[in-house]
Amino acid sequence: MYFAVAVLFHLLYLALGLAIFKSLFHRNRRNGIIVLVVISSAAVYQLTVGYSHSLVLGMTLTVTTVAMGIITYVMTKRNPSFSEAM
Repeated sequence: MYFAVAVLFHLLYLALGLAIFKSLFHRNRRNGIIVLVVISSAAVYQLTVGYSHSLVLGMTLTVTTVAMGIITYVMTKRNPSFSEAM
């Protein structure tokens, strides 16, 4: 039960955080980078806690983090920025 809840909350945190990063990055690159650093440091903390509890939990959180990062990178590169669209 703990495993599923930890993965679910990690996934929700990453989805919301990376959506905020994508929005800020398109408007102002510096603010987007600052938000990305905060999200990355929190994700690293969650990964260390996950690995301390279980190897399987840590690996699952790592795979989730990498997958969400790749998806956000692809979406950021694919869509034009908001300033260019206006």
